[in-house]
Amino acid sequence: MQESNISENLFSSVQVQRLKAMLQVVDVQAKRGYFAKEAWGGNSARSEILFKSIVVFIEKGLNDATVQDILEEANVSRRTFYKYFKNKMEVLKSIYDISVDVMNLRFQAEYAKVSTMQEFVDTSVDLFFSYHQDFGPMLRIMQEEAYSSESPLSAIRKNAFEQLVKILCDAVERIQKTKFDSSTMYPLIWIVESATLHLLQLQKNQQNSEGETEKFRKSLKNIIASALIIDKKERPMPACVETEVVKQSPLECATVTDL
Repeated sequence: MQESNISENLFSSVQVQRLKAMLQVVDVQAKRGYFAKEAWGGNSARSEILFKSIVVFIEKGLNDATVQDILEEANVSRRTFYKYFKNKMEVLKSIYDISVDVMNLRFQAEYAKVSTMQEFVDTSVDLFFSYHQDFGPMLRIMQEEAYSSESPLSAIRKNAFEQLVKILCDAVERIQKTKFDSSTMYPLIWIVESATLHLLQLQKNQQNSEGETEKFRKSLKNIIASALIIDKKERPMPACVETEVVKQSPLECATVTDL
């Protein structure tokens, strides 16, 4: 399959660019010593296998995809494949590892620019939505696998979650200049993660619209602002107060106390 077909059939051009950028993090991981020098090999074969595996996993699903499918898509020999990976699950694990690095690096970079809690809230929700939408189909596959306690992705998800909580808490403490209780952050991340994954499922079933996505985005910002922003002057007005639209989703005006 040629790259143009990937763009037209599976991803938008922006998603293709994002996926390529994600795989560039392999270089960062190699420099950190995540891979043995001989396993890394200093060429693009590993990255090519990872990128084309994404196509295979999305087209065929994790259970039906085979190493042979990956070999054919990536146009590499079986010997080259086994130089870097033991099986398809190890490929998936590497992709998930890389996606976690991309997410954390993106959050850290953007939080360095925020100076108020409202900016923090807006940035957090926007980043989650951007990340889930950019890597949508593949992210959904990895998340579903990572929820299984027996999966090799499970431990990665747990560590990634803890890392993200620390990144978010560090940003809040820098802005508020006071210690922040990390237990508050866990349910907020769960809420945003669940909402974005729900939208991905709707997108898969072709039931999601841009307007629906924006309603969820705005509602989540209201919920998180209610939980984190002490100064009421900095909080945004709920959507049901801002507009004169009578018919609103229950989530549109929800706050943490409503959940």
